[in-house]
Amino acid sequence: MPEVQAVKDHDTVKLISFLLEKQFSQQLADVWNIGLNLALRISDLLSIKFDDIQDGRLVIREYHIEVKTSYASIFME
Repeated sequence: MPEVQAVKDHDTVKLISFLLEKQFSQQLADVWNIGLNLALRISDLLSIKFDDIQDGRLVIREYHIEVKTSYASIFME
């Protein structure tokens, strides 16, 4: 799998948004900008649906997996 580097330069971020809008669509540029601004994992971003928009706002529900930890007591005699 090829290595991917994060885009860190603000001008590059704006350029990518502009190019997505011009070459593809405003919708794709908006998806790019939402992904940048929400600070979610990619799996959370991919699970967003139109039904998650209520009264003009995106409603995101976070689900955390409860990790159960068991402890063993050791008694020294």
